[in-house]
Amino acid sequence: MTNENDLRVARGMRTEKVADTSNTVDFSMRTTRRVFCERAAKFGAGVALVASPGFSAAIPRAESAGIPENPRTASAALGPSPDPTERIERIEADVVVVGSGPAGLSAAVAAREAGARRVVLLEKGAITGGHGIYSSGSVSVARRKSEASDPIERDADVRRMMQEILEAGAGESNPELARILASESESAVRWLAGMGVEWRPLLYRAVGAVTSRNISTGSPAAGYDYVTALAGRAKALGVRFFHSTQALELLESTRQDSSLEPAVTGVRARRRTPKEGTRTIDVVAPAVVLATGGFTANVAMRMTFDARLDARYPTTANPRGFLFDGATGDGIRMARAVGAKEVGMRHIQVIPYSGGRLLDFVGGEIWVNDEGKRFVSEGVPFGELADVLHVTEGRSFWAISDASTQKSATLGVKLAEGIVREAPSIEALAAAIGVPLSNLSDTIERWNRDARKGWDSTFDRPLSGVPLTSPPFFYGRETWSVHFTCGGIAIDGKARVLSTRGRPIPGLYAAGETTGGLHGRDRLGGNGLTETFVFGRIAGTNAAETASEKASG
Repeated sequence: MTNENDLRVARGMRTEKVADTSNTVDFSMRTTRRVFCERAAKFGAGVALVASPGFSAAIPRAESAGIPENPRTASAALGPSPDPTERIERIEADVVVVGSGPAGLSAAVAAREAGARRVVLLEKGAITGGHGIYSSGSVSVARRKSEASDPIERDADVRRMMQEILEAGAGESNPELARILASESESAVRWLAGMGVEWRPLLYRAVGAVTSRNISTGSPAAGYDYVTALAGRAKALGVRFFHSTQALELLESTRQDSSLEPAVTGVRARRRTPKEGTRTIDVVAPAVVLATGGFTANVAMRMTFDARLDARYPTTANPRGFLFDGATGDGIRMARAVGAKEVGMRHIQVIPYSGGRLLDFVGGEIWVNDEGKRFVSEGVPFGELADVLHVTEGRSFWAISDASTQKSATLGVKLAEGIVREAPSIEALAAAIGVPLSNLSDTIERWNRDARKGWDSTFDRPLSGVPLTSPPFFYGRETWSVHFTCGGIAIDGKARVLSTRGRPIPGLYAAGETTGGLHGRDRLGGNGLTETFVFGRIAGTNAAETASEKASG
């Protein structure tokens, strides 16, 4: 699989100022409930997530996936705008976090660990987790050689990871943010290990990555593991969760001087509960962290920046329309209203996901067109994949793997629904997908030779793969889905939101996919989750510091 050395996760002792929570880690695999969640959402079942800290009681029903396409009207999902005569409930906090995905959870935990006493987390969905709960869980990490006395040698992999980010960004990545992501990635891995995340000590190359620097827990949907650990830690620290609570707008202080940026002082939100119905709340706090994700699920908004990405393209978080997908650009909309700068909005990733693809790593699957021939190197970065989107027949192609590789958590559902099928031989496979046997046989034989040699002779590049020789062969028609928005709110290295004048907006922080500038034109596989942990942690820590400064004077 890889010649890389096993990742060694450092272990520390639990200390207070609620700081490092590292403890002994067992690298065993954990189970996942992704298929359970997917099926529950499909059939509209209000099924409880039992014994899952930080989760609300029920899976959202299928009808909850009806999300307004225009971010300016996103609050309509929770009812009409507040009546001017309505009594607005006031809740006081030190830090309020909007969004409960990995970035928001990381920010909430970090804020408490940094000393913020009253941390409130708002989530417009019915469950905790955002896109993270459905993620396959590839995390990028740069490994320092702690035993090296020479700083250059010790940090060599950090510099390599930073360079990879900058090259993928094609001149549009922010070097400061790229440096921070690479430099803090290993610390973030240790941080999660201290919360009970059991990292599998095997480095691999994730789809869309350029080298073997990815890790996970080893389960098919490791994102569930990260969300469970972070949510459990947040609950243990006393973070207050408000589910089914749509953030509407940011609260601001009155400007005394037009030359200064107005300070953000909280969030106005619309909350829905079974007992009290829908009501408006103001969560007043000296520091706000926006972690609402991108805008992949907002068709109108994404078409503003790429007119090709119409409603025919589903999102990878909701490939068949059964699940709630809250990535409608809420944070970007709210930040824009207070004068925040946006960067890289036109860079939207589209990847093959919704059909026959079953692997989350490179080298065990081939993609062929209707002639039975490979048309792209399966391991290229996401940006290069998007370049071939319109050369595949009908926006689709065939994904093929064999029985020798570990499949993703979607295998069972895809087999049950006929999205993926099995063939006992290459002859049966060619007949099933309707391609010439001679072409498909030649394609697979060439792949097998190249996998053994470590060189892709079709696309003239290195290949780390396995031969496809073990029946049954799994196959399915693959289509393209909107996966990630690289652009968003501009931030600095402290995760402070920047105004259109390039200055920090007091009291406002952001982290995760709602931000832009880190990835530039293209995000490498595994860097998205690492970003949520690293910058969520930075945002929460600095938000707590802002709250402390306000409290002291």
